[in-house]
Amino acid sequence: MMYFEGKGVKQDADMAAALLVTAADKGGYAPAQFILGSWQEYGKLYKAAAEFYRQAAEQGFSLAQYSLGLLYLKGQGVKQDKKQAHFWLEKSANQGYEKAQEALKNLPK
Repeated sequence: MMYFEGKGVKQDADMAAALLVTAADKGGYAPAQFILGSWQEYGKLYKAAAEFYRQAAEQGFSLAQYSLGLLYLKGQGVKQDKKQAHFWLEKSANQGYEKAQEALKNLPK
């Protein structure tokens, strides 16, 4: 992230991406997987976003659980599935993530 933001080093988005991919793929580092998922979602590459989010969510990363739940709710990158949406939102909410708790309250029946 220091390369991405240019803090303490010359800003270099390519280096930032390469290091995040290494941390996510080889290191299994959930925060890196979540960031890569966010970048993919921002680029509307929902299938790739869902995969990165799933990797982080399965490690218990609440932001990724929430984000994956929303993708299931919307059917973006995955087949729309309210049960899966509820499953992942509930996992995130149980860790105290307020946005997930709110999303569960508003989840369509």
